[in-house]
Order: sequence, then structure tokens, then C-alpha cells
Amino acid sequence: MDLFTIIIPVYNVENYLKECLDSVIKQSYINLEIILIDDGSQDNSLQICNSYRKLDSRIKVISKKNGGLSSARNTGLDNATGKFIMFLDSDDYICDAFAIDNFVNIFHSTCCDLIYGTYSGFLEKDSEDIIMNITDRKIELINPEIENKDSQGVLLLLFRKKSYISSAATKIYKRDILDKNRIRFKQDIFHEDEEWTPRVILNSKKIHIYDKRFYKRRYRRDSIMTTKSEERILKRINDLLSIANQMIQYSELHLKNSQLAYVMKEYFGSFIIRSLILYKNITNSKYKIIANNAICKNSHLFKYLTRIPYQIVYFLYKLLGIDFVAKFIFVLIKVKDKVKGDKSKIV
Repeated sequence: MDLFTIIIPVYNVENYLKECLDSVIKQSYINLEIILIDDGSQDNSLQICNSYRKLDSRIKVISKKNGGLSSARNTGLDNATGKFIMFLDSDDYICDAFAIDNFVNIFHSTCCDLIYGTYSGFLEKDSEDIIMNITDRKIELINPEIENKDSQGVLLLLFRKKSYISSAATKIYKRDILDKNRIRFKQDIFHEDEEWTPRVILNSKKIHIYDKRFYKRRYRRDSIMTTKSEERILKRINDLLSIANQMIQYSELHLKNSQLAYVMKEYFGSFIIRSLILYKNITNSKYKIIANNAICKNSHLFKYLTRIPYQIVYFLYKLLGIDFVAKFIFVLIKVKDKVKGDKSKIV
């Protein structure tokens, strides 16, 4: 029975950690290595980790100075000994008790290098003020469609079928693929999965699509993706723009499939739109100037966006400036979400 490693970074999640850990130790597959990396928590998270370690010998606890999600995940990877690996965020949980069993069976039966899965999102109680479209992510792609595709062909299909999901936690990995290709998370950035996932897919010879729901993703206040801290929002903008440029360069240097290169440039070019959406949430004049300068400096990303809606945004950006465009995009998103909500009520 192959050893399966689950890496769980932990930081100030005392309210959610037990639910997360219970979902792991109750898995039907028993040969688990459960690595908990406490990343300098300031609440009772470390104590909870240690109490679970006393109850279950499969659990290893590593306590380290705070270094962020990428640092914690990399620490887990460096200490992992399992043949297969998955990541689990400590405020999320596994909703299928047979998930790990299924993954191991798929690795054996298909000889794949990577299992490509999805998640089901839910809104934490009393977090209704979070402006997000909480929906399950569907994979509109089946395994027969990718059977004879190389990794670049698979990635292209994922983009074209609107099934590309950047989350590192919804993928299951063969450890030797990560180690052999020296794949680790880029540290000291937000949105690290955007840089990680394409590299993993492109270094996997065989990929298996797994469309069953197994991962429950929690949306809550004050997480990295929902924080209202303007300092963090500014960092998110800078990191998104940096990743966009880096991955566009990666596409130009490493992709032989010209169609995939085009699609990836468009995908990462659209990070300037994501930056404008974040910019709308900044009110501090100092941060606003810095964010404005960062977006203006990276306006060249618009050249990768050839669709008409993007061109309209670029035209308005040049004509009326960044503040107007940020508000314009915000209103469009609100209208779009309202239409979706009204449709769901009708159904």
C-alpha cells in the first residue's frame, strides 16, 4: 500500500482546523502521512495540531517562523516521503471519505502523473458581505478527449473549455514529478498557484480528469483572497502583474504549441483587469498612487487582450483614466452577478 502525503499549512485557523483534520483522519485509505506546518500561528492552532498528533501517529507537526503559504507548502514538500501528494488548506476540508482511496486507484490504473480535480465553494456563516460569486467549479472536459494529447494539448483544452482551475489544492501529484523537475512554490508572493499550476501540468506526461466533488473550499472574511487590508490588496496587485509578465515570458520561451502560447498570454494578460478590480478597493492616497503607477507601468499587458470587451476597457482606460475604468468594471461585475442571481431564483 503506497504512502500518500497530505500537506496542510496552518496559520491562525483555530476555528476551522478540527473540521479540516477530522476530514483527513477519517479517510478510508489509512496509509497516510499527514504533515501539518504551523506557520507561526498566534492563536491556538499549534496546540490543536499537537493534540491531534498525540491521537494519530500518522500526523507530523512542523512549527516554523511565519513565512507565508508558499514557504509552508515548500517545507511540507521537502519533508514529504509519500509517493503521492496533495495540499489541503487548513480552513477547508475533504468532503468524500473515499477520496484518497479513489486517487490511489486512479494512479495505479491509469499510470498518470497528475490528477486534475475541482472544488465546491461555500460561504462562511456571517460572511455575507463578501462580494464574490460563490459557485462550484465544473470541469467541462472528459478523459477520452485528452487521451492522445500531450501536456500542452491538455492545457489548451482546459483553457478552451473554460475548465482551467489554478488552485494547487485541487490537484493530486506524483512526488517524483515535482522533485525531478525541481518544482516548488515561488515564495513571498500572493497568487502563487497561478505560477505553480501551469508548470506542473506542462511537466506531467499523463493527466487524469477527476470531476467528482471531494474538496470543500471555504470563503471567509480576512482570508488572503477576501481581505480588506489595503496594504495586502496593493501587494496582490503587484504580485499579479509580476506573475503575468513572468508567465508570458515563460510561454514565449517554453511553449511549442502556438495556440496555447496565445491563450496563455491572453489569460495572464487579463491579470491587468484583475488588478483594476482590486484597485477599486483602495482608498488610501499613498497606496492608490503606488497601485496606479504599477498598473500604468504594466499597461502593455492590454496588447494580449484582443477580445472586444477588453478593447473597450482599454479604450476607456486611455480616454478617461484608471479611476473611471476601475469603477466601470466594478459596476459591470455587480450587474453580471445580479443577473446570475435572478436567473438562479427563476430556476
